[in-house]
Amino acid sequence: MGKIEKAVVHGGNFAEAMPRGSGKSTIIEGACLWAALKGLRKFIALIAAVADFGVGMVDSINSTIENNDLLLEDFPEVVYPFRALEQSNNRASGQRCMGQLTWIKRTSGKLIFPTIAAACPAG
Repeated sequence: MGKIEKAVVHGGNFAEAMPRGSGKSTIIEGACLWAALKGLRKFIALIAAVADFGVGMVDSINSTIENNDLLLEDFPEVVYPFRALEQSNNRASGQRCMGQLTWIKRTSGKLIFPTIAAACPAG
């Protein structure tokens, strides 16, 4: 975990071998979500050995955003706009906060977090 934190915060690369079923995917999903929510990285590429698996990991992150109430409490400026879409990707292009587009996007394998002005209420 320390290596992941160092790579996210300061940059860099590393390889870590872990046994099958040890939670590698869950750890990486959490690290990507943490980096995005804390604003530690502007762009995050989650790469998997197989494209469908990578898409599934992004979809898992989306599910966490949609269903984790603790995330809503801690990061309402990000989580509330996703939940306001009510799982309808068609609503994303017109979503506004205080008259300004949020630029949120959620498709299979891709999440673009909302751009929210500080004055916007979050739920």
